[in-house]
Amino acid sequence: MKITVEEQLEHILVFVEGTISLENLSPFDEKIQTLIKLNKHLIFDLKDVIYIDSSSIGILIMYHSKLKKIEKKLVLTEISKETNEIFQITGLNSKLLITKDLEETFKIL
Repeated sequence: MKITVEEQLEHILVFVEGTISLENLSPFDEKIQTLIKLNKHLIFDLKDVIYIDSSSIGILIMYHSKLKKIEKKLVLTEISKETNEIFQITGLNSKLLITKDLEETFKIL
């Protein structure tokens, strides 16, 4: 897994590539915990994520809750077909904020 971060004035873009799974969850979690402390919206671009497991989805839900408490949003955007299927099967596509692209994301922030 590769994570690239672009910090903007009111939000942080997090580009993730590869697989998000229990095997690499610890460095992913540490990085995102640091970003949450910056008190900005987090936008996860997941177009290059080929797989995400249940433990990683749980972490995203936790981030969503933490950001909601400080009146910030967690947005998942540009989700790959494979990853989107996982969110649909679990029903999380209705619980998390998911957009088709960055343009749509910026309209709701």
